[in-house]
Amino acid sequence: QKLILFFTAIFNFHCFVESLSLKAQLSRNAFIRDSSFISSVAAISLPLVFAQEGGDNDGDMVRYVEEDKRFAFDVPSSWNRNKAEISGRREVIIWTSPKSANVFLASTPIRADFNSLGSFGSVADVSAILVPSGPGIEGKMIDYSSKGDFYYFDYTIKRENQPEKHLETVWAIIPGSFLITLTAQCDSTEYETFERQFRKTIGSFKKIS
Repeated sequence: QKLILFFTAIFNFHCFVESLSLKAQLSRNAFIRDSSFISSVAAISLPLVFAQEGGDNDGDMVRYVEEDKRFAFDVPSSWNRNKAEISGRREVIIWTSPKSANVFLASTPIRADFNSLGSFGSVADVSAILVPSGPGIEGKMIDYSSKGDFYYFDYTIKRENQPEKHLETVWAIIPGSFLITLTAQCDSTEYETFERQFRKTIGSFKKIS
């Protein structure tokens, strides 16, 4: 039941963002705020959905290759993978550890005239409005950077009566087609345990020819 609720929330988010991104009058800030929703949903929901699932936390990594969208990255080899093909153009893939850590990959349709990450503004522009904040939820941007074709973000999300989550995210774009976000997250109290895996996963994200 929790798994169904989680993927329903992601589906509703993707439908909403896709409908907005196709409107010529969509502001850059509005799209970024809406895109940040997927991270907050996952940070809150995934520990409930996949608690006690996944393999041991070891240092071995395995390469995941996305042939259609032409990118690849490494994930811990013993973590379990779950995939949801929400509809023809929407997809979420999740890798889970036995503790609070997980990695999730999301592909969000974007407007045809979004040809680079610069369409969203600079990495500083995005960082200023990416992290969710409001009644019952608080976010903090720790660090951000831009390297090549990618934006990187390191931040925390704290929801009322929930453990604080530490997230590392990389943004990439398939021009005029998809915003790709790869996020590794865990309870902040376990971040030191998973930091090495997170850095390997996020740092390994590459476009392939």
